[in-house]
Amino acid sequence: MNAELISINDALDNAFEIFYDMAEENLEEADKVRYDALFETSGAGMAIEAGAYWGPLINLDVDRNVFIEVQIGLISEEVLSDVFVRMLLSRDPKQKECHILWKREGTFLEG
Repeated sequence: MNAELISINDALDNAFEIFYDMAEENLEEADKVRYDALFETSGAGMAIEAGAYWGPLINLDVDRNVFIEVQIGLISEEVLSDVFVRMLLSRDPKQKECHILWKREGTFLEG
């Protein structure tokens, strides 16, 4: 792995900051209330390998060595069962790129 990339934990921290900054304007009210009520016991974030679907979605060649997907939502039985946001984040500190898909009416829309 490239030593110049930020850590997965730092990327997760960045994702949570972005989520909290933007959730008020982008999450549906019911999801905001549910997340706020259950965050202490069930709130979670997870970093996974960037899926192939991101490239065509954002019209960019996604380097999986640099980009990761972060999902934030509620966990149930150790599984992220209700995802409120999916983010494609660059781990390159010089390339602060982020693409976001917000949950809307049970599905994801680009935001």
